[in-house]
Amino acid sequence: MEHGNCNMMGIHATLAVRMLPAAAVALAAAGASHGAMVAQWSMDRMSLAADDGAGNGSVVNTNTARWDRGATRSKTDRAVRIRDFDSSASGADSGREGIEFTVAGGGFQDMGVTWKQKVDSRASAWGQLQYAVGDGSFVTDGLAGDGIFKLTAAGKYAQFTFDLSALGTVAEGEDLQLRIVAITDPNGIGYRTTGRGAYRSTGSWSIDSLTVTGTAAATAPAPGVGALLALAGTAGQRRRQRMR
Repeated sequence: MEHGNCNMMGIHATLAVRMLPAAAVALAAAGASHGAMVAQWSMDRMSLAADDGAGNGSVVNTNTARWDRGATRSKTDRAVRIRDFDSSASGADSGREGIEFTVAGGGFQDMGVTWKQKVDSRASAWGQLQYAVGDGSFVTDGLAGDGIFKLTAAGKYAQFTFDLSALGTVAEGEDLQLRIVAITDPNGIGYRTTGRGAYRSTGSWSIDSLTVTGTAAATAPAPGVGALLALAGTAGQRRRQRMR
């Protein structure tokens, strides 16, 4: 489902959340990510370039406020902090503002993503994961709960995990783009916080330790190799028949 139209996104998101058990919404998605690490952002270097694997990150219609303390609260653990979200009360830019991570190169399947996130008392408690492959549009097709998740406590990191295997294979040479964006309350009107304060566009999110996993995409044998194997099998069968 594409989310270019924010009003339509709100309608679809409401339906998706109401059809799911409350536990599924709170946890965002069940299960663990798949396979080996494809790309990882620790944020500890205070950079949006991937620490491992080929990838980079950028803010989407927001600004990087500063580098926050990460989930472990150690002196060297960092998280990227973003702010300046939608200033309209109606949520005109719902689903369009947040942060984006790009995994370059492709050649993977059975993928998954996990990250840690914190919200302050003024930013939206509701978020959504969206993805795009290559030059495609950002969608949520195949994601649990339409990619919607909720942060329930201000000032505390929560971990979210999504199974991306419904994407199928990200072909060699194609990029996978992941967006984590703020959305309005799917069960109400406008943006909602965790309850400790009124929504403000200057509220912030902190993102830490984002990891994309997957397995190398299977490659079919070259036609020439297959033909040689078939020929060898036929020749062997003929030899066995002559020996009888």
